[in-house]
Amino acid sequence: MKKFLLVAAAVTALSGLGGQAHAGLLGSTIDISYFFPDASTLVADPGARTVSNAIEYPAGFFPPLLGIQIDVTDSQIIITNTGPSFTFSNLGGVSFNGFIMTIGSGPTITNAVFFGPPIVDFGPTGGGITSGGLQLFINFEGVFVPTGPASTFIDVTTASSAVPEPSTWAMMLLGFAGLGFAFRQSRRKAAFA
Repeated sequence: MKKFLLVAAAVTALSGLGGQAHAGLLGSTIDISYFFPDASTLVADPGARTVSNAIEYPAGFFPPLLGIQIDVTDSQIIITNTGPSFTFSNLGGVSFNGFIMTIGSGPTITNAVFFGPPIVDFGPTGGGITSGGLQLFINFEGVFVPTGPASTFIDVTTASSAVPEPSTWAMMLLGFAGLGFAFRQSRRKAAFA
């Protein structure tokens, strides 16, 4: 019985060492690029980043939008203008003036919602956010951006993982071991009776 309790305590302690199943953007590899005048004409691509607790794209990474910085958190995209005011152009055949976020590794995006005024200072045009699995399109065509600091917030929902956490596996194995031990003890007691 002491041996069983020692094994049970060890398995329980080790089960806490495994990482938790995670469905947010933290730890994902993303690539945010600036496109204009349509969604196929690339203007600036500063390269892929890993989502962390730091600002992924500081100001100056998206010429000619030198005041724009983009921070991606576990469940939000925060786009901030740190420079002078400007307007995302919508003149003469412009169909897209904004950012496309592509997830290189991580969960798929199931939904993205923009917080409207008065919570934010500027935001995408009507219907300006579309998500398609591993890509998110944020269109600011014709939007006026005030002098910084001015921000917009986009809530992102991702698909959850169906893989059990390591601690779940450990507890399940511990349960099976306990059932096996109890069954063996009951057979042993029945043989002595």
